[in-house]
Amino acid sequence: MAKAKIYVKADLQKLIERRMDMDPSFIMKQLILYEKLAEGMNSLTLDTTNKSVDESMNSLLAFLDKNLK
Repeated sequence: MAKAKIYVKADLQKLIERRMDMDPSFIMKQLILYEKLAEGMNSLTLDTTNKSVDESMNSLLAFLDKNLK
């Protein structure tokens, strides 16, 4: 069975817009942490900054279809 490590991300400003219930400094710390983890794990990155939920899902499904057959 193939395993894929995919880091789903958005830029800081977009994350703050999406998560208005969270402290922006916490979001920034989390973003830094997750980027380091993704890099250390050689994860592929799916940037959702300028994508809708549907567009992001379609990108992910297309990647999986292409790479995990």
